[in-house]
Amino acid sequence: MNQSELEQLIQKFCPSLIDYVKSGKPKWKKVLQRYSKREGNIEIEKKTNGKAVVETCFFDLLQGAERGDHSCKSFLKEIDSVVSELRGLVGVKNQDGLKKIIKGMLSSFDSEVMPRPNPAYLNSIGELASLLVILKKSDFELLQFEKKIQNGKHIDFYLKNKITGFEIFIEVVNIHLDDTVPYDEISVGDVVEKKIDDKIKCTTKGISHLNDIERDLNFLAMVWCDLETLNDNRQFFEDFAEKYYKLLQPCIILQYRENLSNDYKYIFGTITSILEKFSK
Repeated sequence: MNQSELEQLIQKFCPSLIDYVKSGKPKWKKVLQRYSKREGNIEIEKKTNGKAVVETCFFDLLQGAERGDHSCKSFLKEIDSVVSELRGLVGVKNQDGLKKIIKGMLSSFDSEVMPRPNPAYLNSIGELASLLVILKKSDFELLQFEKKIQNGKHIDFYLKNKITGFEIFIEVVNIHLDDTVPYDEISVGDVVEKKIDDKIKCTTKGISHLNDIERDLNFLAMVWCDLETLNDNRQFFEDFAEKYYKLLQPCIILQYRENLSNDYKYIFGTITSILEKFSK
């Protein structure tokens, strides 16, 4: 894939990203060279072992959509919608921060053949989708991306309540519920709770006086799962949605099959709104 082909695919399947791809072309040349190396390594792996299980990336979505894969097209459509709305919501001063996340989303992949169930670029998508929910469903406005706190760690979002002036930090916790988890040995609830607890411990490590920041530091869970997992664990999700997780309602990115076409689709929102949409 060269720069021209990349721009054509972006314009066709995710046009809200086209400005980000057209800027900084020298960087994209290096990224595309790395992607070409990755494709070559995949072919070598296939010839050597008969198959190649690899970490997917954003460019794979574009290639899949171009081949007619409806799942890829649906996912890209959701990403395009999220970015399009966020560009108008984050404010002029935060455009560079938004650009940084988007460029990271596009370039997050390894040139080597490395099987990973949850590719890094998905976490960027989870952050963007979470921010959109926050800005649309609350009275908060974004002050800054990646705000540093007292232990030197950077928190995803720093926001201010437009009514009260109260300022908060928000860290997104991406939680992937997929077939790599042995659900016969551990429950969905245990997976979710452990992921959140681990994130809280990691984020607050080194803060000597936790009470100084605890009130202002919030964690937003973004759960990735399919409709079967949602329905099989509906009671947990209903209870989880009602749980007062600091200030913010947990969210979900859901994969499901459309009834008429049987094609995979994607949708995101608060867990409560998704449960209502897919009520039994």
